[in-house]
Amino acid sequence: MAGVGGGFYVMYVTFVEPPQVFDLGLNVEIIMAAPIIGGLGSLAGPVLGGILNKPVVEIIRGTLSGGRAGTTLIVYGLFLIVAIMFMPRGVTGVLHNLYLRLRRRTDHGTASQEGKP
Repeated sequence: MAGVGGGFYVMYVTFVEPPQVFDLGLNVEIIMAAPIIGGLGSLAGPVLGGILNKPVVEIIRGTLSGGRAGTTLIVYGLFLIVAIMFMPRGVTGVLHNLYLRLRRRTDHGTASQEGKP
């Protein structure tokens, strides 16, 4: 999977050099952020995390790139900390909880209607 991802990354950027690939920010983004944001325990978690993570990173870079050096990494780190604090199981955990709530609500609604004539 890492090789396939690397192949897609090379096709996306069309040029790769060692400082670009071995950059600390990129490695944190690839290895940590997708599972943290998406959630562990399923294939959908890291995939969803990667899909949601990349636009957030690019928005942060585009907005804060003119400021001091390292500002984008600090803001991105704060984003990851907030994601860990408020979504410990990631986006898939939040979606799973919403699904369970909706299921309980619909099950409760059908059970109360079954008793009525």
